[in-house]
Amino acid sequence: MVSGRNSKTVIVSATDIIFATVMACGRTVFRATYAGMSSVEDILAALRRGARSVMAGPVTVSLRNGTQGWTVRRTLMRRNEPEGMQLSLSF
Repeated sequence: MVSGRNSKTVIVSATDIIFATVMACGRTVFRATYAGMSSVEDILAALRRGARSVMAGPVTVSLRNGTQGWTVRRTLMRRNEPEGMQLSLSF
């Protein structure tokens, strides 16, 4: 579940199709479509693996649930980790 700034809670179901975009310095640096994810934590873990080459610093992560119709966008801090992408701000 994700709690937004306006106190809405979004839920991810394994049957949902999630479109994820990571932006840094105003340009898209990673984009993926996920299915079979049952939580936002699963999606963030997949983003960490997929966006390893993204530079350290602030990134904007946008998640759009094509099945349920919601979109969540957050600015997160990407730390320079050799193992993958560390997002330090929780949804």
